[in-house]
Amino acid sequence: PEDVPVTLTGYGQARCLNHAAICSEVDGRLIYVNPKLKQGERFLKGERLFHIDETKYLMTRDELKVNIDRLESHIRQIKADHSVNRERYAIARRNLDLCNAEFDRVSILYDRKTASKAQKDETEQKLNAAKDRAARLSQMVEDYPFSLDKARAELSQTRIKLDSAMDDIKRCTGVSPIDGRVVTVSVQPGQFVTPGDAIAVLADDSILEVHIALDSRDVNQWLQFEDSQSTADRSAWFADLKRVDCRVFWVENEQYFQPGFLHRAVRLNPETRT
Repeated sequence: PEDVPVTLTGYGQARCLNHAAICSEVDGRLIYVNPKLKQGERFLKGERLFHIDETKYLMTRDELKVNIDRLESHIRQIKADHSVNRERYAIARRNLDLCNAEFDRVSILYDRKTASKAQKDETEQKLNAAKDRAARLSQMVEDYPFSLDKARAELSQTRIKLDSAMDDIKRCTGVSPIDGRVVTVSVQPGQFVTPGDAIAVLADDSILEVHIALDSRDVNQWLQFEDSQSTADRSAWFADLKRVDCRVFWVENEQYFQPGFLHRAVRLNPETRT
């Protein structure tokens, strides 16, 4: 017996395996489009493609920074007021005790006919004022945790909005995510874009694939597929192809070729059985 190589031949068009669709992530007017952003031109990864007017996002950023400064100052003031209010409440409680004692003393004297009605009314008014002041200060002290939590929550939300605004500013500048060739361009300078609008499509020419049609009988007889690990892994579609090296020739001149390998089964044509 002798091993004889078997050659299967097919024809197809070489296509880029990987593409990068560039879309706008913010709305605004395009104030800059790279002069090179034309079909067929090449860009390196990170090279600037376009820039969207960022004026409103800068204004939003500055406004949020002012709000953050205001809220941080407000939180410091809440803490300072709480420290003062605790001292004032302690004084108010002491004053309330004194007013209670004075009212009780005058009431006894009034009952003994040694104090006038005016004196009793005056001490009662002072007692009521002391009660009101102590109650108000007590409420301020009790409200401190809630006021502080509310201010901190507002500060946290504002910081999140600032982070979002900073991200929007970064998104105003579009750069190439890959080393690639421009396939299509959909915008021009001065155009207004919204999030999701197509800007351009770049193709990575470093990895190409060619879809070829092979007779199903040749596939069944000669191509090798990976074995499924278990019954659960099996499906109605072809298993993964085992890696087999091949050559890709240019039909115009077969002296030019590139090495390649089998990758996957794409589809089955039931009419031609290829």
